Amino acid sequence: MSFAGSILIRSFFYCVLSIIDFFLLLGTCSILRLIRISVNWTTWIIGSILILNSVLIFLSLFFPQLSPFQVTEAFLAALSFLIAVYTAGQWFTRHWYIQIKKRTTSRIVLWSKNALLFLRKHHEFFGWVVTFTALAHMANFLPTITTARQYEVITGFIALGILLISVILGLWIWYQKRTKKLPPKTVHTIHAALTITFFIALFFHM
Repeated sequence: MSFAGSILIRSFFYCVLSIIDFFLLLGTCSILRLIRISVNWTTWIIGSILILNSVLIFLSLFFPQLSPFQVTEAFLAALSFLIAVYTAGQWFTRHWYIQIKKRTTSRIVLWSKNALLFLRKHHEFFGWVVTFTALAHMANFLPTITTARQYEVITGFIALGILLISVILGLWIWYQKRTKKLPPKTVHTIHAALTITFFIALFFHM
């Protein structure tokens, strides 16, 4: 199979996986609400555990005695990708909600609105979880970097660099909002474009 064909099949697979992952998140949130378990607390607890474990993995490079949970590089990369889908999901859900809020039933509109509010509320938190798991993946990968294929190393660092730029831009947007200044629309567009570029880099890396 040609390189272009391999990339096409891989991209299709990850697009399908992203859709399944996104709707699994929304379905899980709906179930938690039905059984009266706090979606916010569940999200924060699971996300905080992932961040803590990622920090321990990163610190174990310098303090081996910390001995965090042993996880593979592939698991951390997949985890970072799956959570990144939730951060990008806000943009798609917002546009979906704008398109259907006056064209369909009130039940679908309400469900879409709740999904948008949830993703918007946790957008920054998901971004931090993605960042920490990506850094932990890098830390777990560094000891074996000399045995890795060159394109994996290059695309990995490109993806990580794009992610860090996106985080810096996101922090600036957050600061502008905190100081009651409205960031230019162009900045939001660049932030969204960086997210798409990050996914493209991941498609080549994974």
